[in-house]
Amino acid sequence: MARRKFKFVEMFIDPSTGAPYENTGSPKLIKPKNFPQFMGHQIARIEYEEKKIKDVTYTIKDGKSIKGDETEITILVEKMGEKGGWIEQMSNLSQDGDCWVSNGGIVCGNGYVGDDVRLSSGEVGENARVCGSAKIGGEVGIGGNAYVYGNAFIGGSARIAVKGTARVCGKVSGQAVVEGSAYVGEKGSVGGNAVVKGNAQVFGKVEGNAVVMDAATVYGTVKGKSTVSYEAIILESGTVDGKAVVESGIVGGMVKGEVAISYGQVFVAEGGSLEGKASVSGNAFVQCRASDDVQITENGSAYQDGSVSGGAISANGAVRGTSEKFVVGGTSVVVGSAGGGGTMNDGARVGENGKLSGTEVSGSANIGGTTSSEMQGNSVVAPAASATMELSGNEVYLDGDDKEPQPTGEDEAPYAVICTVEKE
Repeated sequence: MARRKFKFVEMFIDPSTGAPYENTGSPKLIKPKNFPQFMGHQIARIEYEEKKIKDVTYTIKDGKSIKGDETEITILVEKMGEKGGWIEQMSNLSQDGDCWVSNGGIVCGNGYVGDDVRLSSGEVGENARVCGSAKIGGEVGIGGNAYVYGNAFIGGSARIAVKGTARVCGKVSGQAVVEGSAYVGEKGSVGGNAVVKGNAQVFGKVEGNAVVMDAATVYGTVKGKSTVSYEAIILESGTVDGKAVVESGIVGGMVKGEVAISYGQVFVAEGGSLEGKASVSGNAFVQCRASDDVQITENGSAYQDGSVSGGAISANGAVRGTSEKFVVGGTSVVVGSAGGGGTMNDGARVGENGKLSGTEVSGSANIGGTTSSEMQGNSVVAPAASATMELSGNEVYLDGDDKEPQPTGEDEAPYAVICTVEKE
C-alpha cells in the first residue's frame, strides 16, 4: 500500500499518547472569502518513522505453545507532522507529488491541487484545478472552471475565473481579475487592478486599471485606464496607455491619451504614435506622430518621419511630411508641409520642398514651392516659387509678373503654373 501524505487533523493519532493530534471537531464550519461556507477538515502531514520489532514464531504441540525462532523486522509508524490548511474532501488535495496546502489555504467544492503546487494561502474552489509548479499566495480566489498550471504565480488579492474557464500559466498579482475564457501565457503578467476577460489572451503585460476583453490579444503592454477589445492585437513593440480605447486593428507603436481606434484594419506601426484625442478608423496606417484631435479614416495614411496634428486624413489621403489642422482627402499627398488649416482633395500634392498654408487645393494641383492661394485643376507651383493668388488658368505665370493666368477657351480645362524664371 502506498504511503499517504496527509490526514485530517481530527483523525490524526499521536502514537506517543494515543490521543488525537488536536481536538478540532469533525468537521468544522469554514467561511471562505470567495466561495460559500462549507464543512471542512484541517489537514496535517504524515511523517513515517522506522521501528524495529521482534517477530517470534510459535508452534502448538500436545496442547502446549512452544516458542520458536525470533526475527527482527522493521515497520513504519505514522507520526504527526506539519499542520496545514483546510479542505472539504480528500479529493481536493492529491496524495502524490509535493503539493501542499499550508495553514491559511483553503480548497473546497471540486477544487483540486496537485503535482508540486504550493498553496501558501488563498482559496481554490468550484471546479478550479491548480497543477504543475504553480505558487499561490495572498488572498487570491481561484474558481469557476479555471486551470492554473506550469510555473504560474498568483498573488495579492487577485481573482481567477470566479466565473468562467480561464487558463493561467503566467503571473497574476495585485487586485487583478482574470475571468471568462481568458488566457494568460507563460510570459504574461496581469497586475494592479487590471481586468482580463472574455476570450482575451495575454502574452505581455496588462497593469494599472486597464481592461482587455473580447478576443483581444496582447503581446506588448496595456496600462493606465485603457481598454483593448474585440479583435485588437497589441504587438510586442506596442504600448497602449492613458484612457485610450483600442477596439480593432494592430498596434506596434504608442497609443496614449484619449485616443480612439474604433473599427477596420487600422495599423499603428512600430515608431508610430497616436496621442491626445486622436481618432482612427477604417483601413488607416500610422507610422509617424499623430496628435491632438486628428482624425484618420478609411484609407488615410501617415508615414514614417511625418507629423500630423489636428485636422483629418481621409479616403486615400497620405501625409509623409507635416500636416497641422489640415484636411487631406481624396488621393492627396503631403510630402512637404501643410499647415494653418485648409483642405486638400482629389489628386492634389505638396512636394518634398513644398509648403501650403490655410487654403483649399483640389484637382491635380501640385505644390513644389510656397503658396497660400486657392488652387484648382492642374495648377502647379514650381519649386522655389511663391504664389499668393488663385490659380485656375492654363497660362504660365512668371514669378514677378502681374498678369493672372486666364483660360484660352471655354471648353479647355484650366492649367496654371507659377514658377521662377531667371532673366539674362
